[in-house]
Amino acid sequence: MKILINENRVDSLINKWLEDEYGGLKHKVSVDYPDLYYFMKNGDVVMDYYEKYGRLCVDDNIVGFIMNMFGKSWGESKDIVEEWFQNSYDLDVNIITEPLSTTRVIWKSYSDN
Repeated sequence: MKILINENRVDSLINKWLEDEYGGLKHKVSVDYPDLYYFMKNGDVVMDYYEKYGRLCVDDNIVGFIMNMFGKSWGESKDIVEEWFQNSYDLDVNIITEPLSTTRVIWKSYSDN
């Protein structure tokens, strides 16, 4: 059986998933870089935000999940995450990037975990 869902409903489902999985995360700040916020889930950095440039870096698994589960393109998925993040965390995003692997290394070197 094939189920058809309109585009607005898909976007609502994605936003609900993002909010359930990544909404309300507390951020940590590096002592050396107070305008760089690390959003942690289960002890791992899943997003970071550099306030100076409005740069959001997200875990590639977040964008990948949206692409695979909801059939969105890479660009569409990033746009959805960007809009959700701005609404959820009230922080302006000028650019969104991935992957987050480098950020995790930086976080571990600047923090006491």
